[in-house]
Amino acid sequence: MEPIPKEEPPSSAHKAERDAYKKHVDDALEVGCLMLETMNSELQKQHENMDAFDMIE
Repeated sequence: MEPIPKEEPPSSAHKAERDAYKKHVDDALEVGCLMLETMNSELQKQHENMDAFDMIE
């Protein structure tokens, strides 16, 4: 798993690059939600403001 890039590609970037960025962000969000669902409430509170990459570091 890789961290989400800090900046979104500029609107002048190729469509494939913008689409890849969006897919990466969407996938990371989905994985983060799934990870939170499997945690007990105490761990959820500790990790609720983290993305999936930061949760597993």
